[in-house]
Amino acid sequence: MYMDDVLSGAWDVGLVKQKRDQLSVLFASGGFSLAKWMNNDSDLLSTFSSESLAKEATLKVGLGFSVLGLVWEPRKDVFHFNVSFQPLASPVTKRKSLWLLTKEWDVTLPADEVEKWRAFEDDLKGLTSLVIPRWNGVMSEALIELHGFADASKFAYAAVLYVRVIYQGRVRVNLLASKTKVAPLKTQSIPRLELCAAHLLAKLVASFASTEDFVSAKIHLWSDSKTTLHWIHGIPARWPVFVANRFADKSNVALTLRFKAATENRISVDELSQATLQACRMTQSALLAEEIRSVSLSLRNLCPVFVDGLLRVGGRLDNAHISDDCKHQVILPAKCRLVELLIDHLHKRTLHGGTRLVITHLRQSFWIPRVTRVVGTHLRKCIVCLRYRAATTSQPMADLPAVRVTPSRLFESSGVDYAGPFRLKASNHRGNLSYKGYMAIFVCMATKAVNLEAVSSYDTASFIAAFRRFTSRRGPCLHLYSDRGTNFVGADAELRRMHNKGSEFYDSIFTQLRDQQGTTWHYNPPGSPHFGGLWESGVKSVKHHLKRMIGDSLLTYEEFATLLAQIEAVLNSRPLTPPAESLEPESVLTPAYLIIGAPSFIINEPPIKSENLSTLERWQRITLLTQEFWERWSKEYLLTLQKRGK
Repeated sequence: MYMDDVLSGAWDVGLVKQKRDQLSVLFASGGFSLAKWMNNDSDLLSTFSSESLAKEATLKVGLGFSVLGLVWEPRKDVFHFNVSFQPLASPVTKRKSLWLLTKEWDVTLPADEVEKWRAFEDDLKGLTSLVIPRWNGVMSEALIELHGFADASKFAYAAVLYVRVIYQGRVRVNLLASKTKVAPLKTQSIPRLELCAAHLLAKLVASFASTEDFVSAKIHLWSDSKTTLHWIHGIPARWPVFVANRFADKSNVALTLRFKAATENRISVDELSQATLQACRMTQSALLAEEIRSVSLSLRNLCPVFVDGLLRVGGRLDNAHISDDCKHQVILPAKCRLVELLIDHLHKRTLHGGTRLVITHLRQSFWIPRVTRVVGTHLRKCIVCLRYRAATTSQPMADLPAVRVTPSRLFESSGVDYAGPFRLKASNHRGNLSYKGYMAIFVCMATKAVNLEAVSSYDTASFIAAFRRFTSRRGPCLHLYSDRGTNFVGADAELRRMHNKGSEFYDSIFTQLRDQQGTTWHYNPPGSPHFGGLWESGVKSVKHHLKRMIGDSLLTYEEFATLLAQIEAVLNSRPLTPPAESLEPESVLTPAYLIIGAPSFIINEPPIKSENLSTLERWQRITLLTQEFWERWSKEYLLTLQKRGK
């Protein structure tokens, strides 16, 4: 916990009492009780309790009370320095002249340096006689002026600020603040140091210009260096980098421009505009020097022109009814601090608008190469936007089920889904009415092979018929996966009902589907269509070809079934993995290899020589092809399923 003195004042006694009450309430809310009150008005002092007043023990050598490291004498209302100078006991800041000697700590100093040091000690002793008035004469009814002076030498540079109060024909001048800096170790010219002093003064004035006491004051800044004034009001394109870097802040630029003439304290809109143009000149001179000297190809298509020392877009909009700033924008480099500040300002001004909105406002006055990339890069760094743009985490995909990653017989584990309806007609005769038809798709879980069946209705009986056709051609299906469609649930219930009814007819059907084939039905959980992504993707692929082949025409049932068979052959010829450029089409891994032992679509196949192979050799050849398929399936296709989609 740290505690210190509170030093304040007001125009009249009423405001002082108000500040006192506010301070007491503020600190009391934190459990602090303010004490050691003191002021320079005896009537006001009598309103304080004796316990809260400063005691005699706080006096400093009979002069006054300790306030922020100084000694305040309330009766005279002045500050003193209480100097207890003991060179051997107290640390003293080293002089720059000692640094330049580059001597060791225990080396005797030259006689001239010792003489300077003794003179410095004598000057420190004179601090005890220095008296500073606390009140600077500022009143609410008075005319207030701030006068700043900047100067430099080869050893140091300084800035000092005076307040000039004019009230009822009387003038009072008091020292308000001052700052000094030692000249850099690297030798600089006097004009450069004068410029540093002007920069120091601009920052000093900026710290006072926004305070309550000087809100209505006039500001006058003075420098005896014509070179400095010429630099400040000159063309930055001619400046060296040292000069351009002195005034990077826009407010400091606006205050520095007042070295030319005294103006009101509040920075006007015109002054801010001039400061903006000055900052643009400095940026162009620092980062576009080569382009300014010889208009490069990167700017030539903009037809750049010089206007008041600024490089602007010439363009082709002279006949447009828009402002001159929009016709001839100031050209700024993409990578500079000024552009970042402009983008940040417009982004906040547009209530955190997006890239296009910021660019629209930016183009009203400025032209920045690659502006979309520059603005987008900057906006992505906005913490507020980043918080609302952050993507929420999602549940990662689970491992693939065993039926997807285990070699098995073709269509041993399959997924099924319906698609449609499709408009069909009874025959090709004129006047025939159309009716609805559907498609059942069966997808092998291991090889992604597809089997398409035309279905005349969306009921359970039609699906059972399609399922019989499927298993008759592809073999028994031990595991069947689907969503909870009414026709699928009905088919499962119908098979159960057939078994329970016990009739010979239904019992034979159930025996074929349940006992002999051993089909086990698996339903997806409710509300989770992503479980059926394999066959949903197959439906999408089938519709891709159907829409392009059918269009608006109507097909008969036979034509529809034939087209589905052709689409089935096409889908089964799709490579399971991205084919390498060096592979022949016949060697690409496709589901058709497992179905018919060759690609479904091979144009102009060469004739196969007749070989006298025994039945055993032919069976071994088929077995070998099957084993080769599953070996390539494990090496090429299976590993592509490793990456999770989310």
